Amino acid sequence: MKIRNNRIIAAAELDKAVGILAAGGVVAFPTETFYGLAADAGNEGAIDQIFTLKGRSFRNPIALIIAAPPDLEALTEGISDNDHKLMAAFWPGPLTLVFRAVPAVSFRLTAGTGKIGVRISSHPIAQALAAGLGRPITATSANRSGHPECTTADEVSKQLNSDLLTI
Repeated sequence: MKIRNNRIIAAAELDKAVGILAAGGVVAFPTETFYGLAADAGNEGAIDQIFTLKGRSFRNPIALIIAAPPDLEALTEGISDNDHKLMAAFWPGPLTLVFRAVPAVSFRLTAGTGKIGVRISSHPIAQALAAGLGRPITATSANRSGHPECTTADEVSKQLNSDLLTI
């Protein structure tokens, strides 16, 4: 069980969300700042759903949430000593660090820049999703592009107007 907005989230709800991610779907989830949209960062179809839901330009990159620092190895190259110091000081937390992406990282996620933003969230739901999936998840805000970020599940539902699972 996890706590969200002073409410207990059942393990079954988290399992359902992870199942949706594993099947190539998208879920909305709380983070330290705003609600985010999670998809399996290794699934091109799921990544495309994020862009469609948000009405987002493919020229805008999407950051990722990982479960643990070793997960960076599959995504990035050239992690510096300063990066390690920042990770030790601020992860888990809302700090996104930008790294040079390995070629296997989706062009959609990097927007062709060759760079990827990555963080380890301190929010227990975000952590549980990344850990449960066993792969990085997307961490873009759960809102239509150009609209305000959502801070509640109700705002996500109203703004995205979809049957998206929001935990």
